[in-house]
Amino acid sequence: MSSSFVPFSIVNPVYNGTKAWVHFWTMNLRTQLKDSKVKVVEIVPPTVATDLHRDRSNPDDNKKENNQSALSVDEFMEFVTKGWEQDKETIGAGMGVDLVEKWQDAFGEQYGKAAESFKVGTL
Repeated sequence: MSSSFVPFSIVNPVYNGTKAWVHFWTMNLRTQLKDSKVKVVEIVPPTVATDLHRDRSNPDDNKKENNQSALSVDEFMEFVTKGWEQDKETIGAGMGVDLVEKWQDAFGEQYGKAAESFKVGTL
């Protein structure tokens, strides 16, 4: 979901928009459920070398030999497992780690202040 932070797929604004929506929805849901037993975790993957691109002209454009920033599924799961073990709310993988940190540096304090003023039942 790195596209939720930076719209990499310029030719596909709907894809980028839905990823951004999920990112902000996840943050707001986490804020609303902060005093409940529900934990909301966001995972921010880069390109992962899966077989999801079968309909493209180059179905292997997400593989390491064609995309240096792509992670294998095992590499991706290592990031997710480590983030889960560290009890992170937002888990970046590969280039997603840097994107999460940059977003947090730029907007985290501002969102945190808004979240502090949220009280359940005040919507």
